[in-house]
Amino acid sequence: MSESELVKVTGITFDTADGSLAFANGVVYPMNTAAMEFRTTFYDVNYIGTTVPLGTWDIVGLPNTRYSVNQFTARELADFAEHVEGPLPTPEVTITRTADTVYLDWQDVTGANSGYRVEWSYDPYGPFTPIVPNVSLSEFSEPASAQMKFYQVIAVP
Repeated sequence: MSESELVKVTGITFDTADGSLAFANGVVYPMNTAAMEFRTTFYDVNYIGTTVPLGTWDIVGLPNTRYSVNQFTARELADFAEHVEGPLPTPEVTITRTADTVYLDWQDVTGANSGYRVEWSYDPYGPFTPIVPNVSLSEFSEPASAQMKFYQVIAVP
């Protein structure tokens, strides 16, 4: 009898991922330029048949050895999560108001691959409410209101 410890491996990339390759039973997938191997050891898991993910991932799973080769196996699809390198820097926002419109502008933030979330509040300390969950440009505008609003822009990895 052997024991395995559940671990989380971060910053994983699948070398053979191409957007169409799917996980199959009993197959080894090289990771991180062949520094590691991912093996589909369990035959009844829900990620079999799904596309081998592109990008960088964090995976919870079980380290194991087969033929003296160290491998890693996930238990289920929920063990895969997109890798995030901590919070991104807060954009420095410039706000300009005309008689009828409020304009927000900021510099692009490296790593904001999913864009920016624009939020507002009547209180500078919040709570803030999202106006737009995903702005792809580094600018936003909305009709001006009679009451003063406070804005924050959050870069989304």
